[in-house]
Amino acid sequence: VSRKGSTQISKQIVYQSELATSDWIQLALEMYSLPGAQRSLLAAGRSMFDMQGQKDKFIQPILSSLDQITTPTITIWGKQDRILPVSHAYTAVKKLPNAKLHIIDRCGHIPQFECPSEFNDVVLAFLTERRQS
Repeated sequence: VSRKGSTQISKQIVYQSELATSDWIQLALEMYSLPGAQRSLLAAGRSMFDMQGQKDKFIQPILSSLDQITTPTITIWGKQDRILPVSHAYTAVKKLPNAKLHIIDRCGHIPQFECPSEFNDVVLAFLTERRQS
């Protein structure tokens, strides 16, 4: 992956493009340059996506198993996620019997990075609630 490719990928995964700083892009470039990283990333992408988007044969086994997860679950999703659209979050939470959903506006694929304060507040509130019950 070139610096230009790393820049494009970095800006695609975040909603707030200013977060894709030169340091972040350099770190991504270093990770993509590790031995086997590009091959692994390409294999993962090919197994999950095709020209129409996410492959049904990849997602269906996951969706059909979600109802077996009975542990309390918090799902946190960026509303403007361009990698996995927010509609996926709604679908997943409907199938999880004991789940809560928190959507973060003005946020892309990595809410723990883009909106760390809100992400941490939601996680801490969820854990506190679980501890008290």
